[in-house]
Amino acid sequence: MSILLIGCASDNQKYEEKNDELEEGSTEQVTPESKDEKEKSNEKDEKKSDESGTTELSVEKETADEIAKDDNVEDAIIQLETVGENEYVNAHIKFKEVVKGEETAEEYADQLKEQYPDRIVDIILSRNGDVLYQGVFE
Repeated sequence: MSILLIGCASDNQKYEEKNDELEEGSTEQVTPESKDEKEKSNEKDEKKSDESGTTELSVEKETADEIAKDDNVEDAIIQLETVGENEYVNAHIKFKEVVKGEETAEEYADQLKEQYPDRIVDIILSRNGDVLYQGVFE
């Protein structure tokens, strides 16, 4: 057991020695990267693409809550997405019971088009993890 602890300590010492050897002003560092650090790095990358104006995504909780009030709806997620010049309403509606796919999707798409007339509606209807219908309404 003590051998493993010595091995770990020597690895950390190697990283510290490498960092100490780097010239001042150099941006390169040798460090073990933890899972949290990787996730933070990915979040920064996502923010950069949002700031550039190429992709924007927002959740529309009020609209989702309104749809979720329907008796047969278990849950609803509504997102507004802008990708370049294209604007979308992404809807994922989960049902308690089976519904008529395309007919039901058209009803919800019409409702969403009233609220967001300039956006393309991308809708998914599901029940118990199974997709009942998926379609795009322009």
